[in-house]
Amino acid sequence: MASFLGMFSHTSYFLWNPSIRKFKLLPPLENQDKSAPFTIIVPYTISFGYDCFIDKYKVIAVSSKNEVFLYTLGTDYWKRIDDIPYYCTICRSGLYVSGAVNWYVHDESDSSLYLILSLDLENESYQELYPPDFEDESYSWTLGVLSDYLCVFATSDMFLNVWIMKEYGNQESWTKLCSVPDMHDHGFQASAAVYISEDDQLLLQCYEFDSGEEKLVVYDSKTGIFNILEFQNNYEHISQKVYIESLISP
Repeated sequence: MASFLGMFSHTSYFLWNPSIRKFKLLPPLENQDKSAPFTIIVPYTISFGYDCFIDKYKVIAVSSKNEVFLYTLGTDYWKRIDDIPYYCTICRSGLYVSGAVNWYVHDESDSSLYLILSLDLENESYQELYPPDFEDESYSWTLGVLSDYLCVFATSDMFLNVWIMKEYGNQESWTKLCSVPDMHDHGFQASAAVYISEDDQLLLQCYEFDSGEEKLVVYDSKTGIFNILEFQNNYEHISQKVYIESLISP
């Protein structure tokens, strides 16, 4: 998708298409807890996706109380939909894949429950998905998107394993794409893959031990060679995203 979300103030957000450098300010989103005896600003986590059934883009706002509001591009209002059905904290934007927005969820009422919560943008309903079977090995994992596939980055002491869900929604379709070996000897710890090329080179997001900064490293899965990019993101609070160019005006 070609648009990005930005925050204009504590109550307003905008959509921006970097290809044509145009933006649209969205209607204000109420973010005050009126039940409190004094003003409390309720933060929102914002996500973005496309409903192919009605050919419209949608913006999803999740409050710290797991209230969910949805804005459809072309309208002038936010509407309330069903709340997040777990006692959890949604602190990162959801990832759009196959008509749904997906969040990594840890149910705080059940310390053993880690799953993927999917919001279908057509019928505005939730579905539970689960990570791949890590074969009884101890992994921490995060969620991502590669080549329009939902993916999981599973980190152990020795590898960063990259899994993709080849058929969205089908638990049996999880496939291990590759294993990135430990990079401690190079002074890095890989945490996620940002992009994969047609010749199987991975653009990795890595933590550099000496500087304590995030760096971009290219890993050639065929030769096993790492290449540290000369161009790096040297700005705090800025993260890299991959998008497909479009001439659609937001």
